[in-house]
Amino acid sequence: TWCRSTVTVASGAFAEVHRAVNDQGRVVSLKCFDMERGMITLDNIANEVSTLSSYVHENIIDYITYGFIGRYCFIVMEHAAGGSLAMALDEFGRLSIGATRNYFRDALRGLEYLHSHDVIHCDVKPHNILIGSDGICKIADFGSTVDVGFAESTTAEKVLARGTPAYMSPEACRGMETKAGDIWGIGITIIELLTGKLPWDRNELRDSNRFIAKLGSIVDPSSSVVRLAPTIPEGLDAEILELLEACLLNEPGHRPTASQALQYSFLR
Repeated sequence: TWCRSTVTVASGAFAEVHRAVNDQGRVVSLKCFDMERGMITLDNIANEVSTLSSYVHENIIDYITYGFIGRYCFIVMEHAAGGSLAMALDEFGRLSIGATRNYFRDALRGLEYLHSHDVIHCDVKPHNILIGSDGICKIADFGSTVDVGFAESTTAEKVLARGTPAYMSPEACRGMETKAGDIWGIGITIIELLTGKLPWDRNELRDSNRFIAKLGSIVDPSSSVVRLAPTIPEGLDAEILELLEACLLNEPGHRPTASQALQYSFLR
């Protein structure tokens, strides 16, 4: 039996997250879906439960169980006492280089594990990287996750329903989910945590569909059209720039894998 707090820890397009405690005093997180809202299906939830329950790693949030109460479906997960990186950014402002290094070393280890099993997260961002009470980061929210086989047959219409525009890779905007797209999300998130803001012009982000179309467009190198690209801030240490420039290369095949990114000097 779980007693749910009325306080919402986090909320998204499809669910709210609350803390809960059981009869033995264990504190967990409850991800609650209101099935009457019509924005989520049982197949979507089954996909998330399948991923959470199938893959166990120090840098992936632990799955406990799931169930139904009335109109609500809930997933019970390990509670990350430190909240998300997005919450840390809101509370403390931009993070130190040392904290950023440790957090992203953990996040990349989680991605390395997922990618070794041909699983693509598809929504890497500060909101989906959680901090445990011991400071270890864990990847969470597998509602957008796909396996490589599915991704190879994914259409643009399906992809536009996945991920968050500001963190989507150019190829994801064109209808292709790749492991390298998760690496792009890491690059965008590192910039946001170190600077306190996204590397995009705010005006570009106001119209999500237009932003996705522009970022995903294929520009003829001989034309005068300027490709939409994230702004990598000046003044960062050379080892950070080296990693960011690699993670944010336009061609997915030119970006490092999670294993290769972990070998960059900034993360060693």
